[in-house]
Amino acid sequence: NLLIIVHGMTGGSESLYIRDISEGFSHNYSVVTIHARGINDTPLITPFVYCAASTEDVANALRHLRKNYSFKHVFLMGISMGANITYKLLANNYEFNDYLTGFINISNFFHQLTSVQKNKDTLTDYFLVKL
Repeated sequence: NLLIIVHGMTGGSESLYIRDISEGFSHNYSVVTIHARGINDTPLITPFVYCAASTEDVANALRHLRKNYSFKHVFLMGISMGANITYKLLANNYEFNDYLTGFINISNFFHQLTSVQKNKDTLTDYFLVKL
């Protein structure tokens, strides 16, 4: 079993809440944290900085894990801004439907379904789902 964690905007793999979650699941799961580029003094070795609107880093990490490691069950946990990034990724990219067993959305700062329904075909809809 694998648990993949995507931290919030000011989090990171060294954050206390990420460590606590990892430790809590470590007895039954292998745990991976996708640490955003340039966050919390991580050296930035690419010409691109962290962008909360981009899902490509998470998608690339999922592709890498799927290609190189075999797990019976794979769960994705997004926390705060990480919940929004992973939600957007899964809403717009069905590539991982056969890979992921489940998705956990924690501390999302707004209600996704209500927001999508209220903002259908607006500029906000474009940024929430389509961008």
